[in-house]
Amino acid sequence: MNPDSKTPHANGALAARLILLAVSILVALLAIEGAVRVRQYMKYGTTAVVLNAYVYDPKSDLWVPGPQMNRKQIQLDSGGFRNPELENPKPENRIRLAFLGASTTFCAEVSSNETTWPHLVARELSKRYRGVTFDYVNAGVPGYVVERSLRNLRLRVAPLQPDFILYYEAANDFAKDSRERRVLQREMGPASRGTRARFERLLPDREEFQDPRARAAPEGSRNAPLQSGFALGRL
Repeated sequence: MNPDSKTPHANGALAARLILLAVSILVALLAIEGAVRVRQYMKYGTTAVVLNAYVYDPKSDLWVPGPQMNRKQIQLDSGGFRNPELENPKPENRIRLAFLGASTTFCAEVSSNETTWPHLVARELSKRYRGVTFDYVNAGVPGYVVERSLRNLRLRVAPLQPDFILYYEAANDFAKDSRERRVLQREMGPASRGTRARFERLLPDREEFQDPRARAAPEGSRNAPLQSGFALGRL
């Protein structure tokens, strides 16, 4: 038997296996896409692109949550904050809490406004201090860094007359500052001594960006607080 007579059959079997592999990959990708869309719908009540839920606020020059973000689990007030509608001006006997930060304050992944940690804080304070009326502003916006949160505080939150301001941030500033520092270091290359010295003065570890108490305490002392670094300098 001529060995070449098996070639068409072998080629056909190989093509069939390749087609089956391609179909299997396609089915797996469609299944993953479907699972992601089902999860998004269960969480937010829509499969629309999340970016469409933000609107530009020209007064603060910030992108903030807009009406389109109102979903089954997320309810915004008329100011774009994730909290019940607030009385403005604030009543004289009211204690108003303001919570600022990014996604870890906005809490997009939780099941309702009532399960966000800002709401839970206000609820527990109301339980503890029965004669005091509390309300709160959840001004967290996913993706914000300290600079944007500070602008958010000054231009959007301050007019609501908060009595206490709580700020919580996770890793957004660390990631941003690390990227910027690395880019500067890479772009400078073998810089001259004078240029290098000027560059070092811009870095987060310079003295004026550190907690003064940390400079006063001996290195390694148990009383020396953690240094806040660049974020403290911007604040």
